[in-house]
Amino acid sequence: RTVASTPLMCSDRPLIDTPRFDPEAVQSGRASYALGFTRDAYMRAVMPNHRLNLSDFSLTRFWPRPDAAFPTDAPGHTINAMGQRLADIIGAVAKRHSTLLPLTGGRDSRNLAAAAKPHLEHITQSYTIVSNWQGQIDAQIAEEIAQTLGLDHQTYASFIDETQDRERLKRPARRRLKRAFRLAGGYVGDANNDVLDGLARKVPKGVVLRGNVMEILKANHWKRGLARDAAHPDGHDADYATERLAIFPEGGADTIATFKPDYLAWKNALPAGAQPLAYDFAFIESLLPGWQPKFYGYTRNFVLNPFNDRALIEGCLRLPVAARQANIYNDALLTELAPELTSIPFTPEIKRARSPTT
Repeated sequence: RTVASTPLMCSDRPLIDTPRFDPEAVQSGRASYALGFTRDAYMRAVMPNHRLNLSDFSLTRFWPRPDAAFPTDAPGHTINAMGQRLADIIGAVAKRHSTLLPLTGGRDSRNLAAAAKPHLEHITQSYTIVSNWQGQIDAQIAEEIAQTLGLDHQTYASFIDETQDRERLKRPARRRLKRAFRLAGGYVGDANNDVLDGLARKVPKGVVLRGNVMEILKANHWKRGLARDAAHPDGHDADYATERLAIFPEGGADTIATFKPDYLAWKNALPAGAQPLAYDFAFIESLLPGWQPKFYGYTRNFVLNPFNDRALIEGCLRLPVAARQANIYNDALLTELAPELTSIPFTPEIKRARSPTT
């Protein structure tokens, strides 16, 4: 009968590993907890879109409602409404807190920057972390985006192009940072190079806007063969859906054999109108929550996902799946919010251009 944000804060005893999972694989980022399971065998996570009754500790789904429907007949109106909603959320945060925007050469951070356009005077700065070769491309694109929007932009780099190496902190300092990150996050994942190289400490304090959850806008959890008809997908592959939860590093038969009943129990509890979109709901309710707690490790900043909003998520679910997968609505949202950013290339385009021809 205890509620806390991480397993370590919930317990006054050592954690008892869940035997059905591989904690070392989860810690290294090769696997994840899912379906409400946690690092501890006797602790469960409150699933998104559920209420916890503090009298009997029962969970009750409150969204989507039993009569929910997700019509896909007005994508233009949906995109317009989503653009306004995302801009309003970012503006509400930026007007009250020192707000920072990480920029890369990908779609999600660019769309966040586009949504922030009406509120740029309240954005403290944008920045890019460079700890590998691709990060240099990200930084190049990010600087062009920031210059176009008039944002103050900073690049924090540990990667040295000439030697293809990184400027790392000394081993004792890295050990301290790794240990602190593990404790803050509740031992559900290790720090990335931005932490271990000391780059995260250079970012000013404040709220950091991240693009997580926006992956649903491109239906990244769908098997392409099942997306021919967004309103009535041609079947549901429970084996595929279970494997996509990324519970074991090797995936495949072990994941399916161990967790398929748990997955089906979760899926069958979805309202009828949400059943055709089970892949999307599995992504936002099970896959994402498995590794989002890593953000607790960034104790210098408060990491916020502006797209983690039910109105925005529902908007995505009202867009045809096949078109989502083709990035049509990612592009439409960018055009709606900041058309001047549409001509700037993305990282994959520059990588292809720089690859030697065969």
